[in-house]
Amino acid sequence: MARQTVHMQWGIKIPIRDGKNLNATLYMPIDHATPSPAIFTLTPYVGQTYHDQGVYFAENGYPYVTADVRGRGIFCDRSRDNLHGGARRGESASEADHLS
Repeated sequence: MARQTVHMQWGIKIPIRDGKNLNATLYMPIDHATPSPAIFTLTPYVGQTYHDQGVYFAENGYPYVTADVRGRGIFCDRSRDNLHGGARRGESASEADHLS
């Protein structure tokens, strides 16, 4: 039986400034004990797509995180989520940041 070299943790919640959370998956080398740089992928696609990359980098000593972007869930509020950083149609992203 092959020795396990990667620890995968699914469903990690990353809080963002509006109180929502992004869903992430972490791939860590099993014997990783010290802080180090990590490879981070933010994706609008299914995080599973990056599984092979996560395993590869973790097997080679690098922590790897893949996180889903906003707007991926079934129950998300689409009134402010779009391709313009959360701005409504006709509103700049900086204007959207100042709305209460």
